[in-house]
Amino acid sequence: MTKRLKLASVIFAVVILASCSKSSNNIEYEKNDYLGAFPSVYIEKSKALQELKEVYIEKMSSDLDEKKALKIYSEWEQKEKEMNENFLKDATTAFEEIFNNEIPFEIQYNHPDFLVKVARVSEALPETGALHVNLIIEAKKDVKPNYYANLTYVIANLDGTATKGQINPFVKTQIFSPTSFYQKFDSLNTIKAGEICCAEGSDLMIYCGSYDFTQFFKILFVER
Repeated sequence: MTKRLKLASVIFAVVILASCSKSSNNIEYEKNDYLGAFPSVYIEKSKALQELKEVYIEKMSSDLDEKKALKIYSEWEQKEKEMNENFLKDATTAFEEIFNNEIPFEIQYNHPDFLVKVARVSEALPETGALHVNLIIEAKKDVKPNYYANLTYVIANLDGTATKGQINPFVKTQIFSPTSFYQKFDSLNTIKAGEICCAEGSDLMIYCGSYDFTQFFKILFVER
């Protein structure tokens, strides 16, 4: 992810190269049993950025002429670029290590129409930290695909933190415009009992770039 800052905001510029081992950035990443090092990459990246923000703010705290300020800004920009490239490599490697991993889930609410059969890591967007978990969802009875159908889920961590969301079982990608979504449903046939609601599966998103999932332990399917 490339960050563009104008010279006017140079005082807020940030970057640090943490020193440890076993990654492009020499960081030892914490590994989750199911999501591997993927969540930890973004936690460590955030820490490193914050640490170097403090370093560069200190550098800019004294009176500097424009030439020196530009030199410091150029230095920061180069380090940040290298750092982001290395974190991107680490995130890509971390994803490759967990690709197709089965993800634990628990059904706490017996939905009348749908049953989750399998949950697996399927894709990732290393630039943003979005991890796709593909759900295979079976219809319990004959169901006509519709815009309002959904399953409510909670992505739970061992420390008690969690994020909640909903997923429509009839489509793979959950990002859509209302118009295109309605049009898509018009073309779908009734799903018979025992059939899979979406042949490609439905993608639930775990946003590791926005939340800490280093202690992830399961997905809960709950009542709305």
